[in-house]
Amino acid sequence: MKDKEKMSNMVRQIMKERFNSPDKRPGDFLDQAINDMASEKFLTEDFIAELAFGILFAAFESVSTTLTLALKFLSENPHVLEELTAENEAVLRKRENPDSQLTWEEYKTMTFTQSVINETLRLMNIPPGLLRKALKTLTSKDTQFRPAGL
Repeated sequence: MKDKEKMSNMVRQIMKERFNSPDKRPGDFLDQAINDMASEKFLTEDFIAELAFGILFAAFESVSTTLTLALKFLSENPHVLEELTAENEAVLRKRENPDSQLTWEEYKTMTFTQSVINETLRLMNIPPGLLRKALKTLTSKDTQFRPAGL
């Protein structure tokens, strides 16, 4: 409990510094929360400090929750699953050794897979209170992801 209070005070101090020096903001999660304080009444300094603590110490749940949400998203969108499967199978067909692990070069070619991951993370807020908004509409072949502004 003492450490949680110490961490919350650190977050509040960082927020104070960023309020006083808006030109030095790195544009991270904390900056977005500070910016959203103007339009979202529930975002207070206390709430943001608690949220930062929750994000840091609840990370163990994020992987399983994200995978569950990705499976839900894919089950509700079979055309996305088809395109995702096709992209992954194409990578496997190009390999000399089909049993080898995924390489960084292969990963970089899997643009639709990355779009599905990003869309899952955007649609389903893993940490409580973390709000996301699409900055631009993304389209991949026949699939349009959520339009900008939502």
